[in-house]
Amino acid sequence: MFVPTIDRPSLARTLKSLECQTYPGFSVRVDRGPEPFLDKTLRMARDSGAELVAICDDDAEFPPRWLEGLVQYFDSPSVSFVGGPMIPLITDSSSRTEKAAAFVSQSFVGSLWMARRSNEGAFAEQRTETGIVGVGVYRRETLKRALEEGGDKIPRGAWETYVFTKMKEWGYRTIFAPEGRFYHSPRSSFRQLARQAFRSGVGRMAVFRTKPRMAMRIGSLVLPMFALAYFIEASAHAFYWPAVVYVGLVFVAGGFDLWNFAAILIVHASYTSGLLVGLFRRHASWT
Repeated sequence: MFVPTIDRPSLARTLKSLECQTYPGFSVRVDRGPEPFLDKTLRMARDSGAELVAICDDDAEFPPRWLEGLVQYFDSPSVSFVGGPMIPLITDSSSRTEKAAAFVSQSFVGSLWMARRSNEGAFAEQRTETGIVGVGVYRRETLKRALEEGGDKIPRGAWETYVFTKMKEWGYRTIFAPEGRFYHSPRSSFRQLARQAFRSGVGRMAVFRTKPRMAMRIGSLVLPMFALAYFIEASAHAFYWPAVVYVGLVFVAGGFDLWNFAAILIVHASYTSGLLVGLFRRHASWT
């Protein structure tokens, strides 16, 4: 159980949930080093002698049977990764911004693939590279191989897509399973939400430039289509018509709330801006 961390206050909650796992015979490794996430992960994959490794975010909480539920799928040698739905962790003390960030991550009109990650998963199924998150259990050797081959070519904002694509090319399966459900702290400020969406856009464009077919999937098109339509309409005619469209989207997604409206607008604008920056930024090819 690998936890790369920047010592968030939530780390204690994460470690407590890992201590309660029902699966026997595992160890927990916490890496507090200053290196980037992928450097820490590669070092872990090289140093660990385990057959399976679980990557765990330091602001997530894992149900007691999380690890046990995922490990069972590795009876098949063709499986290289198993993960599941990521659910926003909301409590009575959560702020309005945190609740809006959770809303936008679960609404299909709000965030890339997050609605599918949260609401689907009645049974285990193989999922495409952009339909799963990186928190889950990996076959260590394939993870190490992907990270070593990728090196500096791996797009930081979409490293999971890179790793899962390589695993698929090598003939392995990546599984989305209901047993992999876990709870993740939503962003606590709109600035953090915008930064996350922007970095995701930059990273995804690095993927799309070398794998154009991925850009044609509906989940990859929703955000930029809405945002570009907004920018074009607002600049050519009047601001209020695009605003009315976005208000309508919020209603469709679950009722109007000013914070939800702001969160959707921020995610759409930030992700699309990231795509545009990624389009003109020089990337090393990883085909």
